[in-house]
Formats: sequence, structure tokens, C-alpha cells
Amino acid sequence: MPGLNLKNLKDYRDEILKIEIVSLLALWGKMNPDKLNKANIILHGLKSLSDWENVLKNKTVKILTENFDLWNDFLRSWREWRSRRNKNYLLQVLYGIGESLNSGIDKGSPSGDVKIKPEYERWIANPFGSFKKKIIYLQWDETCINNKFSEIKQSIDGLLGSGNISWEDVTNIKEKIEKIFSGLLSDDRFPANEISLWDQVYMATTMFKASLAEYVLNNDIVQDLPKRNEIKWRILGIQYDKLGLSERGYKPAQIQWYRETAKEIDEEVKKLMEYDYPIGNEIYRDETGIYFLIGEKLGEDIPEDNIGQLNPDLSEIYERILCIFKHKSLDEFYPAIFVTKASRGLVNLGYLVEKARENFLKADWRKKNIEICIENSKTGKAVGICQLCGQRMVFESNRKDESKYICKECDKNKTQGRIKKWVEDTSKETIWMDELKDEHGRVALVTMKFELKHWLNGDMLNSFLINQTDYLDMFNLSIKTIKAIRELYIKNALDSDSYRLKNGKFNQQLALEVENIIAPVSDSTLLRSYGGIKLCLENGNLKLVDRSNNQQDLKTLLNNDKFNSFIKIFDFKLFKLLAKEAYTGCQGNKETFDDFIRQIFFGSVAGTHWEDWIKQSLLNLKINWHGEFIDWSRLTDQDINFLSTILLQFLLRKNPSPARLRRVWESTKEFFEEIERNICDYAGIPEERKKRYHWDNSGIPEGEYRDGDAIFWSDQKNVNKVYLISYLKDLPEAFRLKEYARRDSDEGKEHVRELQLRDGKRETYQPYMSITDPTPVSWQFIIPAEYVPNLIDNVIKKYNEHFRFVYGKLPLHIGVVIQDYKKPLYVGIKALRRIRRDIEDVEKLEINVKVSQIKDKLKCQRLEESLNDTQSYYSLYWGEHNKGYEFYVKPAGTQGYHRKWICPIGSIDDDKSVCIIPNTFDFEFLDTNSRRNDIRYARDSGYKRAVEMKRNRPYEIETFWEKFKVFRDVFGEDKYSTRLQKLVSMIYGKLDFKDDSLAIFMTSAFINTLEPKKDERILKMILQIFDIEESSVKSDGKLDTSKLYRQLMAKLNRESLKLFLDMFEFWHRTLKEV
Repeated sequence: MPGLNLKNLKDYRDEILKIEIVSLLALWGKMNPDKLNKANIILHGLKSLSDWENVLKNKTVKILTENFDLWNDFLRSWREWRSRRNKNYLLQVLYGIGESLNSGIDKGSPSGDVKIKPEYERWIANPFGSFKKKIIYLQWDETCINNKFSEIKQSIDGLLGSGNISWEDVTNIKEKIEKIFSGLLSDDRFPANEISLWDQVYMATTMFKASLAEYVLNNDIVQDLPKRNEIKWRILGIQYDKLGLSERGYKPAQIQWYRETAKEIDEEVKKLMEYDYPIGNEIYRDETGIYFLIGEKLGEDIPEDNIGQLNPDLSEIYERILCIFKHKSLDEFYPAIFVTKASRGLVNLGYLVEKARENFLKADWRKKNIEICIENSKTGKAVGICQLCGQRMVFESNRKDESKYICKECDKNKTQGRIKKWVEDTSKETIWMDELKDEHGRVALVTMKFELKHWLNGDMLNSFLINQTDYLDMFNLSIKTIKAIRELYIKNALDSDSYRLKNGKFNQQLALEVENIIAPVSDSTLLRSYGGIKLCLENGNLKLVDRSNNQQDLKTLLNNDKFNSFIKIFDFKLFKLLAKEAYTGCQGNKETFDDFIRQIFFGSVAGTHWEDWIKQSLLNLKINWHGEFIDWSRLTDQDINFLSTILLQFLLRKNPSPARLRRVWESTKEFFEEIERNICDYAGIPEERKKRYHWDNSGIPEGEYRDGDAIFWSDQKNVNKVYLISYLKDLPEAFRLKEYARRDSDEGKEHVRELQLRDGKRETYQPYMSITDPTPVSWQFIIPAEYVPNLIDNVIKKYNEHFRFVYGKLPLHIGVVIQDYKKPLYVGIKALRRIRRDIEDVEKLEINVKVSQIKDKLKCQRLEESLNDTQSYYSLYWGEHNKGYEFYVKPAGTQGYHRKWICPIGSIDDDKSVCIIPNTFDFEFLDTNSRRNDIRYARDSGYKRAVEMKRNRPYEIETFWEKFKVFRDVFGEDKYSTRLQKLVSMIYGKLDFKDDSLAIFMTSAFINTLEPKKDERILKMILQIFDIEESSVKSDGKLDTSKLYRQLMAKLNRESLKLFLDMFEFWHRTLKEV
């Protein structure tokens, strides 16, 4: 096989970029406010795709040996790509293949009758069903919209006329188009309103660009047009451990350097892949790296492995990637570069991300400088290895702090350099730990993480519907249809030659048999019109008549194109009902039934974990995976049952199209980004807490100073200001600044300068610091510890707004590590990595809850959501019922996950249980460095803590957070302090009692120590924490102590007592609020 010609890619780079930009216009017609994006506005000049003719006509690009007119050969009538045979239509065919896979059956076929409501208040949902925003036509001024369109037109016109396209030109146009398209629908049918026009356009263009680049690399001339089933893609991952980088820092400034460096690396790699060598676009980015969609031939499979490597012919690109890491990381870290198996979607991304930790160990270090200098003529002998980078030597003259070994490069770039960066804009997040401490001197390191594994691989989309129907009726129809198809293939009835007898006459017997086979499962049968002739049945015999009812010879049918097209695919009722767009499209393009199956079956499973799973079944013996066809004639009844279930599921579920998967991870990332933008509001940090003092023209030399607990930074060189960089609840009238203690300074040295508080000016800053940037999976950050409870409250409130329809299917985990602000920051970050709780078998987190708990989440819906009955499409659950739809929810999981009945929550009885994965929170107070070792999770106990005393953690937020808060509300009052301390001491002292003795003793202790009979608040707290009904402890409306005693006896076991102790640990020892 000839190799890939990288020179071609370089030579035609600008042409590929121009074509990419033009392809973003292919779906421009969907913007028409008279159609699916209904609105009472007037667009001037750019209402439909045809309005771009004057801009694009006679604008040509050259690809290999051919010139292509961007209008006539590409966008004009591009939807007719299936019928194209001339090589002039290469661009149409390549774009059409990608767009059809993205928006055809892979996107699904929602019912045409179910339009988004209200009709003239069209809105966009997030991919989990919740309202996101109204279309921009209902938000923006008409003049503004038309001006934006004009800007896009001018920018594209300018780019097409340019002989030198810059990266800025490309990104600028994309951003302008995204701003408009992301606020418009790509489909006005419900529930397809979660895919914005930008989502559809971007992924169609991304698939097209990857295919075009592959074609250019793989050919020297434009020759045969590619076929739809020949085109596949891979995902290229440039993987490196961003979380691990954050663990290296001792100070916020150093952590910030690693975070910013990772961002710069990703952006450099993005430019390399999308512009310098335009082989594909970015599709995903998280803490494991950055990922791109590329053509199949740009990668190679590794034998006996599910991942592959970049094609060796692209070694130049590979080397450039390594060079970016070498330069940007100061030669400290390098990536592992792998590709997925080829497929027609993005579901394999999940596998590559899942394998990231393993792949980190396979990083390519070939460009690493391995020379070690132990002695330097200027700096003397080495005294150790840098504690920050862990790679370079530290020389005696480099040491600036008694307790730290920091090399010259790290000090220059990661400490001093970041301070200079901070001075440029001090209104943003702080880099000083003293500004992050609360009044007790504590900081909270927080991780928020979604369990996205089964969303990234598309499995959880199996619990969504694109169509509602009577499942059992449709399943029976599916069985009958596939049995009919089996019979047709046995009789070879989809081949026109079978209808011709040896004597040249029409095979009437076969036609009659076919008619009997298809009649029960078809909308129309052989008895239909074929142009000017019609086939009829009269007295048990076939009769062919023309429009004048004159009888014609049956063999006329043998040369009738419409007849021959019909028998290649027929007209099955099942597919007309549930896959109308794909099925009628194949009929209209004279494609075969096997072509249709390639779309709805092979297009969804080829190259994915579905294929691996199906290969384990007996059905695999009847499937040709290379040719992508099923041997229908050999199917057994068991095969038909299995295949019917899968096909019906693919027709009813929301399929994991590239655009839909992109929307999933974009939405979870946006959730974290929204919290970051408003972190001070979410944490309830008051305005006064966001104020910092500074003094102008201080004349104090650059450096760090202190006066007691007050820490200052003077920047005389750049802004000539001195900043108070520590939070103090009570500020003195004056400060006497001394140099911050260094190993070569005198602690008792005279003060440098006195500053008066009245002379200082106040500025606003953000008292938080990101450890990592928000990704689709997680976000890690630091805030003052006292604001953690507010943060949890508001994050869960926001979660319910964004994800209420998928509660229990998209679990959020919140982990909090609290430590003294003076402790080494890396200790807390390493603990944070543990409490993040990375797990592989997410199913171990599942619990059963009553249906009523799910329904409570759905009581508060927006009008738009309730009008469209959103929960019937998104809130489907499995559990103690056999209603709804029988789907294979997680085909790659254990046997128990293969086939489940999923049902809209509104149709399940309240007293039934369903399976969910709850939202959870965990915490740890690092009073000692070794405490982080307590953060270990036991797989066998559903990933609860392995340490016995902390076995209850993490806690289900919906079940326990309100209990935690009522504990604080009561015991936060000083009058209860003594009683609480006494009770806690007794619990710790008696936990080793036998169960019966423990319950008896602790019941008496609670009643006698807390005295609930005398205090109604104490009583209500006890009842709420231990799930005791108030009516069960009262007689005639008054507390019955004997009843309370019996109820507590039943509730006070080791688990509930550890809950009480954890509440005390959280509010007293950790936050000091009780």
C-alpha cells in the first residue's frame, strides 16, 4: 500500500482551510426564521444557502490535480451527493458522507408530528433535556443579527480572496459563525432540540475535514470517489497527566504555572493539528489530554490491542508535537500519543480516555535532555534535586529558602514569573495562600467530578428516547419484519434476476410468494404502480395494466427501473415508522436494503464496543464485518430475537451521533465553567471578603514583607505598589513592615517602612484559586474553608437546574480536603487526587431508591419542559418493574447489564424501586500529613471508605446533606456545646460494645444527655437524622419517652453512630462551626 504523502498536505493547506470554512455554510438554510427557527424577524440577503451563490461562484480551489468551484462543485445541490459519479463532486461526496452519518439515522428520526412547543418560542435544551436558552432570534435585535451575518459574509469573502491565510483568520470566522449557530436549532422536532445548529455544523465539518485531509494524503490525483461504507475515522489522543502536574506545586503560583502551561500546550497542539498540518479538528479536551478526529489511514492498529498509533508517515507531525512539549514544559514532561480503532463515530473516545492512566506510563521521552551537571563553575556544586520539577539539579547559590530546594529555572518561571503575571491583573483569582485562609486559618481544596464513563462511550444514551411508541407492538412487528426479510433472502427475492425465468418470462410464482411474505409487514407491496404501469392481483394471478387499463406482459417489469429499485429495499412498515429519513433516503437513491442496514446497524456498532460485544454472540456467525452485511438467510429464531431487540433499540433511542456526544461533554464542562465564573456567589463569599488593600508609590524594594500575620508583597519595578496579601478579619490602624524571614536575614531586623491603613486603597479580587481548569469530567480549586457549606448548597441547586431529568444517571461527586493554610500545598493536592475517587467499574456505585424520590426532583419544571413532556424522553429508569422498553443499556458491562426494562419515571408506581448512582460528597481534615492515607475506597463495599471509622463516607447528598445541616443549625448554638462534647466522648468510648449493649447504652445516652423531652429542636433534629417518624414517638400530640426509646433502640447502630460522629468531625473539628 502506498504511503501518506505529507507534502501534499502542506501544498494544499490553504485550500483545505478555505474548503473547511465554506463547509460551515452547508446548513445555512436552517437559519430561515420562517421555518424551523421560527421568529418574527426579517433577514436581509442571507436567508437561504442560495444567497451565498454570488460570494462563492467562480471561487475555485485546487486539490491535487483538479480545480473545484466552491459553489457549483460543492455547496450547490450538495444533498444530491449520493447520485454523484463525476470526480468534480469529490467535495460534495466527502461532505455528504460525514454529514449524513452525523445527522441521519445516527442522529435519529424523531416523529415529524412532535414539534417543539411553544411554536413561536423555540428553545434549545441541553443534552440531558433541561432548558438551556431561547433561540437567538428571540433574544437579539433584528439589526444586530443582520449585522452579524454581514460580518460573516465579509470575513469569508476576504478569506477566499486571500493568498495567505492566518490561524487568526480561521479562528475568527469560526467564532463568528459559532456565536450565531450555537443559538439556533438544527431540528424543530422534539426531543431533537438539544443539538444546536453549531453542534451539527461543527461535527459535519470536522468529519469532512478529516476525510478530505486523508484523501489528499493518500492520493496524488483525484480519482475514484469514495463510498460511504469505506469512510471511517479515528480519534487521536495526545495524553498527559494534568492532575499529576498540579501535584508538583508547593505554592499557588507554581500550580498556576503548570495549569497555564498545560493550556498553552493544548492550544499549540490544536494549531498544529488544525492549521499547520490540517488533518483534523479538536473534539475533546480534559485532564488526560487533548483529542482530535482524523481519517482512518492516519493511524495504524497495534496487534492484539484496542488502540493504535499514528501512521509512521506522519512522523514529522509526531516530532513537532514532542517539540511543543519540550519547549513549553521546560523539558519536564512529554505525552503518550495513541489513536483509537477506526469507527464511524466518537464512542471510542471513552475507551481512550479510560486507558489514559495506563498510557501516561508510555509517554515518549526521546527528546528529553538526560545530561546531568553536578558541578557548575558559576553556581558551585549541586546540593540536591529540585523538589518542584524533580529533574534539574539545585546548586548552593540557587537556594532562596531554608526549607526548599528549587532550581533556577523553576524559581524564575514558576514563582517569580507568575508573580509578575499576577501583578498585571490583580483583580482575578489570587495566588497567595494567605488570601485563601478563613478566619480559622484553614483552606478547602475542592474537587467536583462527574462519572462520565458511560456517557463518553454513548451507553447512557440508551436510556433516552427519540421516539415514543408501544414497545411490545413494535417488537412484535420487528420480529415479523426480520422473519420476512429472512424468507426474502432465502428466496433471493431482492435480486431482480430471480424474477426472470430461464425462458425469459416473469417469475409469477416467486412474485406471489414475495407478496404473501411482505404484505403483513409492509406499507406498500408488489401490487403497486411502477411509473405508467400497475401490478394487480386478479383471481389469484398477477396482472400488469397500463394507465388505460390495457393488459401488459408481466416481463415488462423486468426492465422497469422502479420495479427493480423497489425489490432491492421494499417498503417495510417498521422502518417507515421509525427511520423514515434514512429509509426513504435509501429508497430515493435506489440503494439496497443492505445499504440501509449499513446505516442503521453497522454505522452504529462498527469499530466500537458494541461490535466486540456482538462478536461474543451466535449472531456473529452470520455477520460479515468487513463487507458489512448480514447473512439474513441463515438467521435462527434466536438470532432474530436478539437482532430485533438491537435494531428496535437503535431506532427508538437517542443514538450517540458525533454531535450529540459533543453536546454531552460540552454541557458538563459548561456546568463547571459557570460555577467558576461565579464562584464567589456560589460560595456565598461576601463583598467585603473580596477586598484587598494596596499602597501606591511606597518606595519599598521588591519582595515579601510581614507584620505579624499580615503579609505584604512589594512590586517596585512594575507598578510601584505594595499589596496586603493576607486576609485579616480585624485590621490594625498601621503596619510596621519587616522583611519576610529568610535564611540569610535577621528576624529581629528593624522594620523597613510603616504603612497607615487610612492611606491604603482598596481593590477587588477573587479569593479562590483554580488547581485545574474546568473540563467535562471535573474541576479542582481552593476556597476559604468556611464557605464550603454554601458551595455545596448552591452547586446542588445548579445541578438540579441542569440535570434534573437525569438524576441518578449523571452522578456528581464533591470531595473536600481541608488543611491549615501554612501546610505544604502539595500534601492537600495529593489528598485531593485520592478523594476525587477515580474508579473503573461505576456500576459498583449503584443503589436502589424509591421512585417517589426521583419524582420529587421533577416537580419543579419550566413551562417549556412540561409542555413537551420532557421527562418521558429523558427520565427513563430500570429497577423493580417490567414496563416500558427492553434495551441493552450497557452492552460492555457485566451480564446483568445486558438487557433492562427502562420506563419513563411517570409511569412507574411510587412504591417501586429504581436503580440510580447518587450524587455524593466526601471530606477529610488533614490535621496531620499522614491523614491523607485514610482516603482509600473499598471496591467491595461500593467504593465507601476502607478505614473502619469512616466507612459511611462518601455520603449521598440528597439523603444526608440536609441531616448534616440540621446538626449544625442546632449544635451551632453555644448552649449545646457541653452536652454535645459529652455525648461524642461516650460514643467514641463505647463503639466496641456488642450490638445489643451498644444500642441500649447509646439510647439512654442520647435521651439523658440531649434531653429531647425538654427541647423541641433537639427532638426534631434526632428524628430527622435517624429517620424516625414524628408520629411514632408521640401519644396524644405529646412526646412519649418510651416510644422514643424504642425507636432509638432500633436506629442506633454503629453505622448511624458513625454518621453522628462524622457530622461532629465536619462541623466541629474541620470547620469549627459547632
